[in-house]
Amino acid sequence: MSRTVTRWRGARSPPVPAPRRVRGSAGRRGSPYGFEGNDDLIELNLADAVVQDRVVEIMGHWLERGADGWRLDAMYAAGAEAWASILERVRAAHPEAWILGEVIHGDYPAFAASSGADSITQYELWKAIWSGLHDQNLFELAHALGRHQEFLDAEGGTHPLTFLGNHDTTRIATQLTDGRDLAAAYALLALLPGIPAVYAGDEFGAAALKEDRAGGDDAIRPWFPGSPDEVVSAATSADSAPGGPHHLALLKPDASERILEVHQRLFSLRRREPWLATASVRVDEDLLENTWAQIVLAPRDEDGVDGADGEAPAPLTLVLNLGDEARPAPGEVLEAVSGADMLDGVGPAAPGMVPAHGVAVMR
Repeated sequence: MSRTVTRWRGARSPPVPAPRRVRGSAGRRGSPYGFEGNDDLIELNLADAVVQDRVVEIMGHWLERGADGWRLDAMYAAGAEAWASILERVRAAHPEAWILGEVIHGDYPAFAASSGADSITQYELWKAIWSGLHDQNLFELAHALGRHQEFLDAEGGTHPLTFLGNHDTTRIATQLTDGRDLAAAYALLALLPGIPAVYAGDEFGAAALKEDRAGGDDAIRPWFPGSPDEVVSAATSADSAPGGPHHLALLKPDASERILEVHQRLFSLRRREPWLATASVRVDEDLLENTWAQIVLAPRDEDGVDGADGEAPAPLTLVLNLGDEARPAPGEVLEAVSGADMLDGVGPAAPGMVPAHGVAVMR
């Protein structure tokens, strides 16, 4: 089912009442406080009854117009308690509304349970994916997957939002020194339990660096052409929207179709195995190496999922190989992705093998 989710930050609505300064000053006499040092983002006290009334009104306004939910930017700032009273009122009028909260640090499940959010951004897993692949340290990834399982088991942690990047982070194609290892990153996003989000452009191999300066987000929020068919030409022309954001940059324009095809194959597998959204995840610690990991994904008994024959489907194993040599797959391969083939079109993985800098999915 298609969903439309509105970001809280910057939605157009009727005027908001004058903000109540909650701490400090933006530096100009009489000006409101700029959120986290940004003078153009006015910080409101969400514990204030008048502000809460207005937030409830604005959220309801867009839900009534057809939005399915909201992404609440920097939800952590106001805290779970302030949002709980707001969301309780919003859900009273719109019980089907889906709420995603941006929370960077802390106890994600507890925040979701206390605030009433349906999903929380899984930044801890995001960091472990790009860092573990970049450093060829799959022990770091294994630790984060253990934590991910703990979150899934906790009240409020069932549906975390998983991602490889977003509008605030360096693109995954830029994070990874060896572009072949993007195959592993894409497979992790497509198959791990949670709600995966592909940041616009990543499906074509968009590349950009976030910089810690004014305008440092511009490159990761580029101008897109009117059609996906024009992505490569837009990137190679280096055009920008007049007076607007940066042009779209691709890691390797001639690989964009193959990168898109890898996304399509991996997410098609997820659609065929819908239980993956709420699966349990564990890493086979006995076989774990810096460049090799076998990640077991299993349906949960309480989900009651049935396969085509009326029985619960068998677990899947996602194997990551960051090494320079292909290795035999420890089972029947359902899907394999070679990072070298994805980037350079050198040919698919040999049957029954986990390709170098690639992945295999087995049952």
